[in-house]
Amino acid sequence: MSVSRLSTFDPHYLKYLAELGSTNLHASAAVATERLRSALILEPGHHVLEVGCGTGGTMLKFASESQVQVDGVDILEEMLRVARLRLRVAGLHNPLVRADATLALPFRNETYDAVFTESVLGIQPPANADAFLSEVWRVLKTGGRFVANEGVWKTGTPLETVEAINRACIHDFGFSCASCAGWSKEDWILCMKRAGFTVIHAESLDLHASARMDSSIRGHVSRLVTLGFRLKASLNPRLIGLRRRYHKLLEKHRDDHHCIEANLFVAIKT
Repeated sequence: MSVSRLSTFDPHYLKYLAELGSTNLHASAAVATERLRSALILEPGHHVLEVGCGTGGTMLKFASESQVQVDGVDILEEMLRVARLRLRVAGLHNPLVRADATLALPFRNETYDAVFTESVLGIQPPANADAFLSEVWRVLKTGGRFVANEGVWKTGTPLETVEAINRACIHDFGFSCASCAGWSKEDWILCMKRAGFTVIHAESLDLHASARMDSSIRGHVSRLVTLGFRLKASLNPRLIGLRRRYHKLLEKHRDDHHCIEANLFVAIKT
């Protein structure tokens, strides 16, 4: 994402979701997050970075359940504002920074034991993806893991289909559905290897699997924060109008998922 794109990037649907305090803004939702946590092999005391932390739901979950220090980065101040509140109410004070990983992450080399993303890397165009992964590689400790839960194009999806879906998504939601180059799982593996990673695992995720609910006190607090935002939104005429608008748009894009699959990538900095 170039400097000029950073100034014009307007994912208005994500900004709307931030006003609802929404969490699990990615394919397979809580199921994928649980698989990602397992793949990270977190140990108490690990220093972890989430690039694209959104409203902080995953940060809170990992900090509570795995006893790790999780820092968060997001490009949208609207998301960070909610994340700060969620973490503060839960009694956490994890660092949250507004930054664009395709330009630079504001951290020193080899700061983190693990880095992860959820539906952030997969929407990047090729040049930005290379820059993004180079920054992740830089801030990750040697031997550290990078795990990504991302939506990618199914192998063989025609480029004209990719272009049509992405064009409509940018118009309707403010961002592309997946890579503008039509990258499949194999293309993303090659991109990670170019950045210096050794990819040890890549698997498709089951979109219909169920996930356990976080029953911790902080998990309950997180859900209450989201509920508070949604109750407030239910009284806001502007947000009520947006809800109707996006409901229709989501119905319009209901069949897009036939061309996209959720994948979990596990890579190591060697």
